[in-house]
Amino acid sequence: MNTRTHGTDFTIVTAANASYFSLLQGLLASLAPLGKIPICVLDLGMLPSQLQDLHARGIETPAPGWDITVPPIVRSRHGQKVRRPDSFKAFTAQPFLPKYAKGDVLFWIDADAWLQSVDILDLYLSEARRGRLAIALEVDRCYGAPYWRLRSHVPDFVRTFGLKHGLKLARTMTANVGVLAMKRDAPHWQLWQDATRYAFDKFAHQRSQQMAMQHVIYISKAPTAFLPALGNWQTWEATPLFDEATKLLCEPQPPYSPIGIIHNAQEDKEALFNVRTSDGGVITATMRYEAWSATRDQPIRVPA
Repeated sequence: MNTRTHGTDFTIVTAANASYFSLLQGLLASLAPLGKIPICVLDLGMLPSQLQDLHARGIETPAPGWDITVPPIVRSRHGQKVRRPDSFKAFTAQPFLPKYAKGDVLFWIDADAWLQSVDILDLYLSEARRGRLAIALEVDRCYGAPYWRLRSHVPDFVRTFGLKHGLKLARTMTANVGVLAMKRDAPHWQLWQDATRYAFDKFAHQRSQQMAMQHVIYISKAPTAFLPALGNWQTWEATPLFDEATKLLCEPQPPYSPIGIIHNAQEDKEALFNVRTSDGGVITATMRYEAWSATRDQPIRVPA
């Protein structure tokens, strides 16, 4: 185990409400073999019994308010107008993480994601310690061609950031905010707060803070370390391969490298995937941690 990973300078941060608590349990189980590390879970509406469970493990559970004013009617992921749900506090609180979590380096991971390989955590933390935003791109040779993004992203980005910047941002490679790491004193936080506030004011959308991060990276040009998709594997983009020898989920094309973080990011968290195996078989399962944890009892450090 890399001792730098086990330093006292970082905190893992996520968020959950009552309905996401089972996914959160999977994330926490994937982190458990790392030992006693600082963890902070933003409380978006968990039950008292769920909060008690987390407190018994020494996990802090601050309840964020509306750090950014969000109108009562917002746009969902698919563009429909909906009443502002309390879960939107995750989007408005994320750029303000230094306000809620301790630690010199903050490592955010969505509750529907889970850690498979320790090495990727080392990479995120080492890049963040250098003063960069460590974040993975939604781009990989195993993913489908992202042409559809131009059709869906152009109107949203233009409406939010105007024609010049909007067109530029719609054509960039998306850096996914579901997993990221930054030092708590990095200037990126203020840039992200300002851009998110502007984005919600112009076009309140479920992706407003995600779009704001693209502004921080590509318009403000804040120092950024682009990590590979293995650091935040979007399961809806490409189904992993299961390696029978290592008992790890891997990228489905050569060299079949182990995936560091599995992100069960599609809307249906119980969706079943037909996962090919290295010996020619097929496993039908969800992408939740529980479906794959029986194959091993701890995150793996991939041999160099």
